[in-house]
Amino acid sequence: MDADQFPPLVLLTAVGLLILMYNHLELLEEVENHMGRGMGRRRWWPEQFEFLHNLLQVDLERQSTNMREALPSRLRLGLTLMYLVQWDSTQSPHDEFRVGKSSTHLIIGETCKAIWLRLQPIFLPVPTGEDLKRMAEEFLERWQLPNCFGAVDGRHMRIKAPPLPGSQYFNYKGFFSIVLLAVVDAHYRFTFVDVGQYGSMSDGGVWSISELSQALENGELEVPPDRPLPGDPNNVPFPYFIVGDEAFPLKKYRMRPYPGRMQGNLPDVQRIFNYRLSRARRVSENAFGILAIRWQVLNSSLVCSAEKAEDIIKALVCLQISLRQMNMQGI
Repeated sequence: MDADQFPPLVLLTAVGLLILMYNHLELLEEVENHMGRGMGRRRWWPEQFEFLHNLLQVDLERQSTNMREALPSRLRLGLTLMYLVQWDSTQSPHDEFRVGKSSTHLIIGETCKAIWLRLQPIFLPVPTGEDLKRMAEEFLERWQLPNCFGAVDGRHMRIKAPPLPGSQYFNYKGFFSIVLLAVVDAHYRFTFVDVGQYGSMSDGGVWSISELSQALENGELEVPPDRPLPGDPNNVPFPYFIVGDEAFPLKKYRMRPYPGRMQGNLPDVQRIFNYRLSRARRVSENAFGILAIRWQVLNSSLVCSAEKAEDIIKALVCLQISLRQMNMQGI
C-alpha cells in the first residue's frame, strides 16, 4: 500500500512515534552521559544507577499505546534523580529531558513512591536485637556513650503554602513544613524515620504518635536485655536507650540532658554526663545536614502538596542510605 493510501491521522501517528523513539534514544544517551559524569557533584555512578534501576524497573515501566510511546524506565529514574540532586540549577528536569511539566511532576511522584516501596525493606528495616546491640557498641566506641543505640531528633522540611486553612503546617520558625523525625546511629545513618506530621507539632508530639515510640512503649521492639555500664563496680543492669534533647520526655528507653546546664550550676558529674550525651545527640543534627547537602532539592521549599513532599523525603532517606551502602560495598 502506498503512503498516500494511509489516512492522514495514521501517517501523523506513525511519524510522531518515530520522532518520539528518536528523541528517547537521544535522551537515554543524555542520561548515560550524566551518569558517566557521576551526576555532577553528587557522585552517582553508572553502576549505582543500574543497581537502582534493576530494583525499580518493574515499578517504572509503562505500556506504550498507539498514540503515545511510554517514557523508558531509565529516563524516569534519571529525571527524578536530577530533580533531587539538582546538579545543574540553571535547568529544570523537564527542560533537560524535554518532557512536559505535568508529566515531569507525575514521574517524580511515581518514582519516589517506588523508591520507598523497594528500598525501605532493604535499607531501612526494623532493627533486630543484634542490630541494636551493634549500634550501641558503635556509640560507645565512637562517642563514649554506652548502651545507646540511637539519637533522635526532628527537622522541619519546607513545603509551599498549602491550601486554606493550612495553619497546621505553619511552624514556630515562621514557615510551612512537615516534620522528618529520625533516629540515627553513630555513623550518621538513619535507622528509623517518621515523615509527614504537621509542622505546628513539637518534636515530642511527633515522637509520641510515631510507630517507634509505640513499639518501645509496648515492648514490641527487640531491645537487648539490660546490661551493666562499663566500669560499674556494682554491675547494676542498665537499660539500652536512645538520646534526645529537652523536647523529648525522659523515659527508661530515652535519655535527655540534666536541666539547668545553661546556667552553669550543675555538679561536675552531671555536666560531664550532659557533654557526653549532647555529643552523641549531635549525630542526628549532622545526619540532617548531610542529607540537605547531598540532595539540593531540600535547600528550598518543596513545590508540591504535603503528601507528595512526604513521598520525596522518604525517597531521599532511602537513597541516602543506599548510596552510602553502595559506596561501602564498592558498587
